[in-house]
Amino acid sequence: LHLKGTDLRHVPLDVLKLTHLTTLDISEGNQLLVLPPTLTVLQVLESLLTDDNRLFYIHPELGKMVSLKQFSMKNNVLETLPHELSAISTLKNLRYSGNPLTGPPEGAPVSIRSLELIQADTPQTFEPWMDE
Repeated sequence: LHLKGTDLRHVPLDVLKLTHLTTLDISEGNQLLVLPPTLTVLQVLESLLTDDNRLFYIHPELGKMVSLKQFSMKNNVLETLPHELSAISTLKNLRYSGNPLTGPPEGAPVSIRSLELIQADTPQTFEPWMDE
């Protein structure tokens, strides 16, 4: 489902009814501030694209998205990522460049070395997290 450029301020409730949805593109031209925990009802979601919004918060519950393979959150205003994201064993592609991240999530317990792509502005800041 592609909802680019629709000036969204929140994830529409109707989207949550699409339980067989595998891709949700809510990037570019939207005004989202928060990714809510209700997205976890999308249990087969594999790709979540949230680039170019105004995201400042990703709810830790999103770490329960068991099918997520790609998560892109480039060019938002995120200062931290919830360490719960590291629990998504299927995650292979994480993009977070263009955010004012200050470092890895506090207490990140799991290595993310298995990721095929980690895209950040300053990856050296995240090396300790990537190496456990």
